[in-house]
Amino acid sequence: PPIRFTGRQTLCLARGFDQAVTESDYVIWACSILPNHIHMAVSRHERKAEQIIGHLKARATQQLVEAGMHLFVENRGPDGQFPSVWTYRAWKVFLNSTEDIERAIQYVENNPINDGKKAQNWSFVTGYAPFGTV
Repeated sequence: PPIRFTGRQTLCLARGFDQAVTESDYVIWACSILPNHIHMAVSRHERKAEQIIGHLKARATQQLVEAGMHLFVENRGPDGQFPSVWTYRAWKVFLNSTEDIERAIQYVENNPINDGKKAQNWSFVTGYAPFGTV
């Protein structure tokens, strides 16, 4: 069945994302964590998008496990591993203009509002400044 993160689980995910950002200096321009999906606008980085996504997912999962809030705590395998709460692949779009970036940020920021929830403000999100501006 589709997953649904609770508010407390959402905070675990955010702590994990914050840890990954701190470890690797990712620049996250926008992030929305909804009960059944997550949106982010991330600046380019020396790592491939798949590596960044994997790192973010891994740290978020670690936070869920450490807090005892993993969604599949009852379904551990014989090796002690939990089934993944994440899709196998993430949907990624490469943005090549200031307009595309700004549109993506607005989309991500508006996602909770469009879902009937409050706007989100995460500590690991930095403001976007178009390239060449201060």
